[in-house]
Amino acid sequence: MILAIDRGNSKDKFAVFEKDSLIFSDAVEVFDELSIRKVMDDYAITDVIFSSVKDEQSDKAFFSLLKKECSDLRVLEFDRTFALPFINNYEDKQTIGLDRLAAISGASLLFGKNVLVVDAGTCITFDYLDSNNIYQGGSISLGFYTKYKALHNFTANLPLMKDVVVTPLCAKTTKDCIISGVVNGTIFEVEATIKEYKDKAKDLRVVLTGGDAKFLQENLSTTTLLQEDIVLYGLKKILDINA
Repeated sequence: MILAIDRGNSKDKFAVFEKDSLIFSDAVEVFDELSIRKVMDDYAITDVIFSSVKDEQSDKAFFSLLKKECSDLRVLEFDRTFALPFINNYEDKQTIGLDRLAAISGASLLFGKNVLVVDAGTCITFDYLDSNNIYQGGSISLGFYTKYKALHNFTANLPLMKDVVVTPLCAKTTKDCIISGVVNGTIFEVEATIKEYKDKAKDLRVVLTGGDAKFLQENLSTTTLLQEDIVLYGLKKILDINA
């Protein structure tokens, strides 16, 4: 069995795969020593792969912890030297987020070519795999809560909001105005970006992932697919072709 771990900005997600099937997945605040031991006790893990968007010092400490707790297993830290299941046309290959590469790997595994992956978390990223299996890049924007934090931190009087809920466009309190601007503005942004891609790419499939993916899917007028574990599927695929 394979353990795949995605160390994100706000949560650590992990999944256990048996052959090509995902049999368990979860998310925790920190995938720590106790988390590792529990997974090892519950499943016959043989290989481990992880990716991270955290800082280098944190990643080194985490890799050391994995090597300690999984000393008899093969443990891989996904980096930008790994072979990928698609052609990477990104110009600055040394800076692209590993989570974005893993997400596109997962998209190619689960949905094939001509896919737009929208990852709605701390940031909202758009990543496009074209009909020739070439990753063409995308864009990075602010997620809901990041926008709330920016409004609060860079003004003197605006409160910090957290709610991601449907709100009237024309709100009548300051708190509701903030929610309306952030939530409706983000929905409009995502909707318009998807439309631009669909205008250029025939039969494009749009896949949503990330913590706010379900909310977006429920409030977008365009048809989308929901796959919350796409990064973990991608890591499993990457391990398969690099092992």
